[in-house]
Amino acid sequence: MAGVSATCATGKRSPPEPPAPDMRTVKVLAKRWTEQEEQQDYKPTTGKWPPQKFLLGDIPGLRSDPKRCGGLGRGECDRVAFRLAVAYLGGSLVGHQEDGGRATHELAQGAEIMRTLAERGSPEGACGWAFCLANGEGVAEDIVSAVQYHQQAAAAGCAQSMHELGIMHYLGEGVPADGEIAVHWFREAAIRGVIASMYLLGECLLEGEGTKQNTAAAFGWFAAAGDMGHRSARARVLSAYLAPDTEGRLGVDEWNESMRSRYFSAAALRPSQWTMDG
Repeated sequence: MAGVSATCATGKRSPPEPPAPDMRTVKVLAKRWTEQEEQQDYKPTTGKWPPQKFLLGDIPGLRSDPKRCGGLGRGECDRVAFRLAVAYLGGSLVGHQEDGGRATHELAQGAEIMRTLAERGSPEGACGWAFCLANGEGVAEDIVSAVQYHQQAAAAGCAQSMHELGIMHYLGEGVPADGEIAVHWFREAAIRGVIASMYLLGECLLEGEGTKQNTAAAFGWFAAAGDMGHRSARARVLSAYLAPDTEGRLGVDEWNESMRSRYFSAAALRPSQWTMDG
């Protein structure tokens, strides 16, 4: 069985609930986030999975690597095979953009490698195969089976699959919609560092959806996700803490409209235009 890879899980869990930031902390965050946004080439984190992207040009080298390390079944070879599958699939996985079109047979090859890895017990292979099934990439779409493989990967510690299960239960894709189960998986992924789950868990806590309403915990998650680059989370924090109508409601004694305006001007997007992935 392949070991749990860093592309799929993060090992130890972080503390379950980050504290809500106080006003002093928010001012530090606002300054840091604004300075980041004012950098000409700044690009916020998008939560790509896997973190590394492998391109069409990498395929020849990746195809020869498994022969040198002894074939599938060996941990390092399984990791190489996963990279090869990612290269074949191109932009089919989370947050990656196409670096050139993929032929049908290339998508099928990528999907087949993911299936083989999943059946060998690789968490990242199971997650990748679930994406193929959910999106019909290189294989017939099968959302129910996608849920099952994400469950397999999540049980082995794959944080990305935990996030995907949260989305599936929230939207009712392949499973009945269930807010409580969705929040469970968002939390499990969030405490392992999945930025989009941090943000979505914050939204659920803020609205009391699938869980008891907890505004302090919600803003703790928004601040944590924002400091990792999630723009919608940043907007939540700065709009709440630096807006003039929050005095008293969140225990704020003062606010700084100029910093708030400077941030949103630098980001060049209104909060309503941002996606849940940043």
